[in-house]
Amino acid sequence: MPVLAVALIAVFVVWSFQAGGDGNCESVPIPEFNLAGVTYTARHADDVVAQADLGDVLGTQSGDVPHGLLRCQDVKLKNGQGSLERGAHVYAIRGIDKSTAIAGQTGLGYMKLYAP
Repeated sequence: MPVLAVALIAVFVVWSFQAGGDGNCESVPIPEFNLAGVTYTARHADDVVAQADLGDVLGTQSGDVPHGLLRCQDVKLKNGQGSLERGAHVYAIRGIDKSTAIAGQTGLGYMKLYAP
């Protein structure tokens, strides 16, 4: 009986290492957007920006979400790429310098995306 338990644990451990971190999982990516070489990322799901606080449009999501972001892979975003929907705009936020944060248009409204 102990041999069977050890064998089952070994199989589980091997399966766990194979399943994680290899880019073969599926995920819902965190909202992020690359603007002029800076990748802005959401920190909190409830960190929203009121429409009245939006400034000028700074950029637009070009194309679809890069496939690697949906597959748990490390992806280097290019200018105009991100995990927003195709055509979504990013905005300056009134009273906040864009070196700190911008607002990204999502299905839930406008989320604050922070500079690194």
